[in-house]
Amino acid sequence: MTPAPCIEHPAPEPYTEFDPQEYLEEYYAELSEENSFLLDFYHQTYRRLPAGLSVLELGGGPTIYQLLSASGRAREVVFTDYLDANRREVESWLHGAPGAFDWSEYIERAAGLERNLDAGALAARLRACISRVGPCDLTRENPLEPFAQTGFDIVSSAFCLEAVTQDPADFRSFLRRIRALLRPGGSLVAALVRDSDAYKVGRHFFPACPLNEASLAAALRDNGYRRVGIQTVETSRLHGYTGIMAVVAERE
Repeated sequence: MTPAPCIEHPAPEPYTEFDPQEYLEEYYAELSEENSFLLDFYHQTYRRLPAGLSVLELGGGPTIYQLLSASGRAREVVFTDYLDANRREVESWLHGAPGAFDWSEYIERAAGLERNLDAGALAARLRACISRVGPCDLTRENPLEPFAQTGFDIVSSAFCLEAVTQDPADFRSFLRRIRALLRPGGSLVAALVRDSDAYKVGRHFFPACPLNEASLAAALRDNGYRRVGIQTVETSRLHGYTGIMAVVAERE
């Protein structure tokens, strides 16, 4: 696997320094071109899938936008993240708590893609789909420990798989662990940053595994995935990467 060239920046810090509100304000305060690209990607991906899916959101961070289109096909969404603070942020939105991040612009855009769907109905649909919010840790053989649920139709992951480590060997291990969570023929639906070994949040930098389209496709195929499809949008280099890669890959 050929390593991607990376942008130079300070050394990454531990996730004890991660602030969900700072992250949300920096990346999601407006519906940017990159975020519109992701909403379109999720809409096109899920509209081709059947209803009744079991979906695992693995390392979802403090965000819910990546599940808006999924909720139209899901019978259940299990939401997980490593950080307590991220899970609390998602639970705040689920319960409509004061001060929860305002996803209304994203919800309206996703509802418009489906047509004949009211934004309020879409928000309610997603809230009804999420059956559990719990922890995950990709460094464990079972990332959902202590839960033992497997056989998911979809494992969704938004900017997590490449953001736990800078080591390509670790990244490949993560892909194998995710494969074990999927049913045969199930799909990984993921978004990852390109050409980075750390990404910026405020004045902090956090780790990223150096990847590009070729190395990502090779890692997936080498670890039990097929029918790999990757779409990319170019980005500025201000946050420590050159693009966003959106991928769908099927477990063999």
